[in-house]
Amino acid sequence: MLAQARHQLPDDFDEFWTSRKNELAGISMNPKLTPVDIPESMKDKIECFDVQINCAGVTADARLWEPDDNAVHITWPLPPSSDSPTL
Repeated sequence: MLAQARHQLPDDFDEFWTSRKNELAGISMNPKLTPVDIPESMKDKIECFDVQINCAGVTADARLWEPDDNAVHITWPLPPSSDSPTL
């Protein structure tokens, strides 16, 4: 079942997003990965990078956590819960 919008979409909705996607397609993302220090106890388990990309005149910034052995996949932010992976 698809989610239903609570409000009617503007008449120019598709035109607006097509225009924005075309604008972004013409911009070089110029990605930059910068290693981030992590606790010593995590160094043999994950790598962490600060990721920056150009995005329509602003810099988008995120963190990438990557398992060293690709055995587990971690998303950020990782909510604290009992079923969170133990690293």
